[in-house]
Amino acid sequence: MSDADPFNLPNLAQIIDTYMHRILDSGEDPVDVLLDLMGALIVPPLFEHLWCVGELYGNLGLLSDIVEAYPVDYGANAETIAAREIRDAARDWLAMPRTVEGMERYLEQWDARLEALPATHGGRIVRRKAEHAADPPATNA
Repeated sequence: MSDADPFNLPNLAQIIDTYMHRILDSGEDPVDVLLDLMGALIVPPLFEHLWCVGELYGNLGLLSDIVEAYPVDYGANAETIAAREIRDAARDWLAMPRTVEGMERYLEQWDARLEALPATHGGRIVRRKAEHAADPPATNA
């Protein structure tokens, strides 16, 4: 692929870098910038042609869900928690190597971090690891 090809990882990283710098440096609301980034990721051809965009989009969506009180209500501190997590994601993004391995590590790191966030609401599990998502919920039978 040529450097002008929008389907390669370095070019995707350059697009995302712009948003991550905005999150850290612009003074804009990090949630708003994150939502802008998510919108950019679903515009063809990026979403259709790069293996990592779908998972990245899903992780960003979980970060934005913090302020939506979905699926967990983080209470009065939701905006603060979301801003912290989004800024940490931006810092980690900008520090990662622009390679397939770097992207894989970033996604693994953020999968784990998102799994560590509260996963219960009203006494029921609302977020589960992807490999167990198809498992039926446990019962007390």
